Amino acid sequence: MENTKSLATALLLSLLAMTANADPVVYEIETDYSAGGFEASYLHGSTGCTTTGPNSGKTLYMCGSPIQSITGTIEGNLVNGLLQITGGAIHVGSSSYKIYDGMLGAFGGSNVWWFTMEHYGQFMFESIAMGSGMPNYSDGHSMILWGQNMWAYNFGPGTYSDYRRGIDIYARKVNVPEPGTLSLLGLGLLGVGFARRRARA
Repeated sequence: MENTKSLATALLLSLLAMTANADPVVYEIETDYSAGGFEASYLHGSTGCTTTGPNSGKTLYMCGSPIQSITGTIEGNLVNGLLQITGGAIHVGSSSYKIYDGMLGAFGGSNVWWFTMEHYGQFMFESIAMGSGMPNYSDGHSMILWGQNMWAYNFGPGTYSDYRRGIDIYARKVNVPEPGTLSLLGLGLLGVGFARRRARA
């Protein structure tokens, strides 16, 4: 019985620690944002509109056709302003592509804006015109992303390929269930342990 109590206590403590440091969030990709020459949200070919990325020295190919409007969600845990992506999906017309992982934000003074998307691979978002209302930016309530995938980074614009893509995203945080329910679960398990011990006494 002591083992049951110890297990329940350990579970509770770990759940409380997790919920204290991480805030589960969902960002919904929207298409009604436009500012400073930025329009959201699109998936497009990686040709034209070139600029040099300040962090990698790579040339970014930010425009091109075909241009397709996108919607969807980006899900993750917000920890000290850094979004650790755990899921979500981007919808392009009738197709849907999963988001597997990634990190969006600044960590230790370094730019770590990226995520991995099904079919199109890893997208990178450099700090171009970093600032309020411009890519790449997040204030905890909304985010503006402007970048391209690794095929575009590595091979340049060249002849259009379905794999060489840029992406423009405006996303706003939506309400999600509070993580307190996990703590309640832990308390319930702890209570079960005490109840069993008392019943056997």
